[in-house]
Amino acid sequence: MIYVETRAYLLGILLSWIMVFVIFFSLYHDQKKINVKTITASVVLLFICAIVDGLADDWSFLLLIVGIYLIFDHHFKLNYFLLDAVLISSITIYIVDIVMSAIVMMFVHTQNTQGWGFTLISSAIEWTLAIIVIFLYQKFDLVGFINKTIKSPVMTLLLTYFFFVLSFFMTCIDHFQAYRKLIIGILLFVVIQIIVLLLIFLIEAKRQKSLYQQQLSEEQFKNLKMYTDQLERDQLSLRKFKHDYGNLLLSLRTVADSDSDNALIDSLNKLKVILMIILVMYL
Repeated sequence: MIYVETRAYLLGILLSWIMVFVIFFSLYHDQKKINVKTITASVVLLFICAIVDGLADDWSFLLLIVGIYLIFDHHFKLNYFLLDAVLISSITIYIVDIVMSAIVMMFVHTQNTQGWGFTLISSAIEWTLAIIVIFLYQKFDLVGFINKTIKSPVMTLLLTYFFFVLSFFMTCIDHFQAYRKLIIGILLFVVIQIIVLLLIFLIEAKRQKSLYQQQLSEEQFKNLKMYTDQLERDQLSLRKFKHDYGNLLLSLRTVADSDSDNALIDSLNKLKVILMIILVMYL
């Protein structure tokens, strides 16, 4: 267990929480929801979470999740993308903190209380790891992957499970002050959990893709049927028109023949030819 001077420790907490919000906004960038009001509320929430973290660490991330959701989407219908983004941000900072601690413990063996230098170095390592993770998220299009699964709660449930298991695991280790002894086990646990989650995510993404293709095929079939039905109705209308205009021309031709009106007969013949050409074009 590494002990840190109180003020330096509080600075480290604040820097870590700033990192959490940086990761969150790298994933969540809905321009309709991000404005001066939500940004201001997020800054206030950041400081509240940092204070709660210093007083009662176990509740700080739960406060983050609830607070972020209330700031950006307080409707009754669940916003899976928003929940996924804040859960991934929380899980990421947990993992980054674990890796940073593993690195620091290789060089710090004294039980003396650490000061500002330790906090700045550990925070620099955390920020470096976080920037690498953000780059990887963007490179592999994590946002696009989340968007493919937002219609299903599976990913949100898995992330919630991973978050609470990781949180419980870390709480137990801090309680029994066995961090240094179990650091390898912690890293192995995290790696196994990530591999399992990735496999489940890939299976779910494949299932969602298959479901989307099925829905797309059904929609295309529906549109095709509507198109063919419309064509059939148009054909019937044209046939009815052909029949009606044929009867009308026949009646006019009979009248013209009885009156021996050659000009009218010629006009009717021309009209018949024109109408036949039009019908051939559309039938």
